[in-house]
Amino acid sequence: MKLFSSWVSGAAEIRHFVARPDNVLSNSGKDFYQPDWMRGVEAKAMWLVRISKVAKCIDPAFASRYYENLSVGVSLRAKELDSSLPESMKEDFDCSLFRWSEWLTYDEMSQHSMKGVKMLTTDHLEEAHQLMLPERTLIEAVITELSRYYLLKIGDLVAIPAMEQVWEMEREQGLFICNEQNEELVFLRIK
Repeated sequence: MKLFSSWVSGAAEIRHFVARPDNVLSNSGKDFYQPDWMRGVEAKAMWLVRISKVAKCIDPAFASRYYENLSVGVSLRAKELDSSLPESMKEDFDCSLFRWSEWLTYDEMSQHSMKGVKMLTTDHLEEAHQLMLPERTLIEAVITELSRYYLLKIGDLVAIPAMEQVWEMEREQGLFICNEQNEELVFLRIK
């Protein structure tokens, strides 16, 4: 499985995406243990798109046929790296993408459970921030662009930013996404 992610909102160009290994995935509710080589962590809400068919060099007119389900997650990125470490280590570390266990269609995501998604930090409970579902045209443009350079396979994931906001996280802080009924969808804590 491959995972592609971007921290640039609304961008479909390949230069904004990085390919990440599958060891970055973690399920919601787990703690993230910040390693000593990391000087801080940034967090960003992401929409995850799951590829449903093998795709290579697809025509934009058919891109909608290559995904069916979406989920929501939180991606972590190292704030600063020691100069001796490769730049890719900013996003390639273990358990740097926490995801909700459910997968919903685009229509289900837009009409039901994601209507009032909010993100709050647990240390001072920031005002809720609304996550905006990306337009289908953006999802399809991203899939089209990635398929020009990579063979996309069933189960590959594409992470697209859900908002501009980035949270700087410190040890013992937490972040969670909940729906309008305040049911927890994604939760993580930095240790």
